[in-house]
Amino acid sequence: MMCCYQQEGWGESSSATFLDEEGRIWRYESAAPLPDTEEARLDFLRETDGAILVGQMDFWRMLELRSLIESAQAEPLEPAPAGAADFGLNTYSAVRYGADGSAQVIPLAVSGDWTAENQEPNANALYVALFYEIAVHETADSTWLQPMSAPREPLAAFCGLDEHIFQGATLAVSFFDPQAGEREVPLDEDEMRKKLEWLAGLVVTTKQNALPYAGHTCAYTLYSPQGERLATFAFFNELLVTDVGMYVVEPGDSPAQGR
Repeated sequence: MMCCYQQEGWGESSSATFLDEEGRIWRYESAAPLPDTEEARLDFLRETDGAILVGQMDFWRMLELRSLIESAQAEPLEPAPAGAADFGLNTYSAVRYGADGSAQVIPLAVSGDWTAENQEPNANALYVALFYEIAVHETADSTWLQPMSAPREPLAAFCGLDEHIFQGATLAVSFFDPQAGEREVPLDEDEMRKKLEWLAGLVVTTKQNALPYAGHTCAYTLYSPQGERLATFAFFNELLVTDVGMYVVEPGDSPAQGR
């Protein structure tokens, strides 16, 4: 993954921050321009001896990022004016390697004089991670450069369910351990009400990873007043588990309750 900055309005200075396959974070700065294409920049950064080591990504986080890179789609970016004047351009990219060692550059976003973001969920998650966890920003206040299209969707809508599904429903909670099996957690009326309020208020945001389900989850199963199963929401720690990976959730408009 790499973030490259090119200044062209009042000079040709450049910089780049990139993450290698071992999780090391490198920083490169120069008064000279970078190559014109992302593919050429990748080749240049792999070969340069001008980059310095500035950090190390956590092993588990690297597994998550690799899973997102494997699933990301290279959708075309459609830049629009961002209102900056001669700031230059940041380009954000992920790199996927084939079995033969060939590299595919996946555009994630551009920002600065122009702005555009890849809306595909895995690519969007990589852009957010690259911006907040890896990149070094050129301005004292980078607020105006931040990702603009981070998703926020109510839990029910994200799962394709009616927004009123929690009304009048009852709830069963269970923990699943691959070795010990499933264990149901008894709830009194007040505990059930609080957990239903918490679920109804959750908002699903950025994708965290595209890793497969591996157990150790807490499941919340909704039932209608007639006892019909309506839906099940599974969580791994604080992440919502889906068939295509795990997502970050945050409290929405309703009061957030602990599980």
